Amino acid sequence: MILNKLALGQSGQILKPKIATPELQRLQELGFVEGARVRLLRRGPLGSPLLFEICQTQIAIRKDEASYFEVQ
Repeated sequence: MILNKLALGQSGQILKPKIATPELQRLQELGFVEGARVRLLRRGPLGSPLLFEICQTQIAIRKDEASYFEVQ
């Protein structure tokens, strides 16, 4: 499943990123790395941004950035 398709309150473990982009390194520095547990807390009014809890921190990212990651 793609990270941006999680339901509210649903969690998963991040798998390997699907693509390599310049934004990917920034997201990995924020904690979006392979093996990290992530939970979707909120969606913005138009579906973006998405608020995630990862590594006991809340981080909002754009919906298209969340599509870089698969979760299990």
